[in-house]
Amino acid sequence: MSIDHTVDHTARTRTLAQESPVACDLFVLPPLTRTEHLTLARSLLFVADQYVTELHDGLAFELPASRFDEVARFVANERRCCAHLSFVIDVPSHGAAIALRITGAGVREGLSAIAAPPDSTPRAKEHA
Repeated sequence: MSIDHTVDHTARTRTLAQESPVACDLFVLPPLTRTEHLTLARSLLFVADQYVTELHDGLAFELPASRFDEVARFVANERRCCAHLSFVIDVPSHGAAIALRITGAGVREGLSAIAAPPDSTPRAKEHA
């Protein structure tokens, strides 16, 4: 007899996503960590030369490979305060740019509200 754990994992993930409240709570992070997290989010996601692609259910960011550790730290903290969001970090070979995809209800509004300085807007990635 064989058990397909992939199906079980997928079903559990779907159930957890359905049960998670659609709300972010930055106060789960200690004050210093919260301040550092917001600064990191701004420097990663909302800089003048940043490329962002709107997805049907979220956003995708293209980031320099040299910022992998910062991307991982951002995702680790963001998972604590916004448990309903999903994250995918794509790290291609040969030092190519990292793709960070963030999906879930309210991701655009939530990230814009907490991370973007009032005078900053991410630039849409041009499709050739």
